[in-house]
Amino acid sequence: MKIGIATFLFSDMPLEKMLKHVSDLGYEAVEIQTKDYSDFDNWRPGPHLDMDRVLSGGAAEYKRLVQKYGLMISALGEHERWQLGPNKEKQRRSNRYFRKAIQTAHALDVPVVVGFTGCPDWSAWFSWPSTNIEKWEDGWKEFRHVWGENADFAAKHDVKIAIEVHPQNMAYNLETAVRMNKEVPSKALGINFDPCEYVWQRIDPVVAIHTHGSRIYHCHSKDIEVNEPYLAKSGITSTGTWDRIDRGFTYRCVGWGDMNWKKMITAFLQVKYDYVLSYEHEDPVMSPEDGAEKAIQFLRPLIIKRPIKKIWW
Repeated sequence: MKIGIATFLFSDMPLEKMLKHVSDLGYEAVEIQTKDYSDFDNWRPGPHLDMDRVLSGGAAEYKRLVQKYGLMISALGEHERWQLGPNKEKQRRSNRYFRKAIQTAHALDVPVVVGFTGCPDWSAWFSWPSTNIEKWEDGWKEFRHVWGENADFAAKHDVKIAIEVHPQNMAYNLETAVRMNKEVPSKALGINFDPCEYVWQRIDPVVAIHTHGSRIYHCHSKDIEVNEPYLAKSGITSTGTWDRIDRGFTYRCVGWGDMNWKKMITAFLQVKYDYVLSYEHEDPVMSPEDGAEKAIQFLRPLIIKRPIKKIWW
């Protein structure tokens, strides 16, 4: 298993400087964003990847630069939110962009594109009151059509789609993530496992890993701190900014929260996931620089370098 990093946290660094920096820290893989996500409505290239340049003949040069620093690209991040929904022009544009990310991944020999499912009606996110159930089922019909086509496109390009379970998407918890793979059974569609998005909903991440099994194609490593006294006050859906000290839960750097990473790494190996743990910095207390340093220092000793091949007793 390799330790990687989602490079958006160093979006102020030029590509080569960023690659050297994360390599010097000891990271083995990078997860590159396809666009600038400071404004979801604008399709600006990300600071570290110009898909047009890659697709017009620049793939070999880009790969050489990444390899120069002893790195691999674990995934491309294409976190659009509009693949589903009533705005058909935005939906078409978003799905075209997602497929462009798949083509770019293919050109770069990157096996995974990470993204969200989207949701056609965010008011239907919770199925209460029960009048929302019909909207929710309509959302699954649209999901089958759109993501079935995206999965077929990915399969033709030998790329896997790893969906991150996340609020305000069709796949937002363990049950809906399992349903996602039933609605679109293509092996090209699987999971980008971010344990935090399960734990804040009080879902056991080890149970989730065992449930998803071989459908886990990529993993985000970040931590979460559940503040029990304030959880009793605000619940799991507290509002306000992430630096509120009285939130029910807060994202943290790996090793600074409540996650049991030994149990999770064990569970990954039990389901034969042996790819990349990609650090994603969303800690509201420490800087990205601190987070990147502390995450790899914490994770490196936990990596099982030689998983058992045969039980001898």
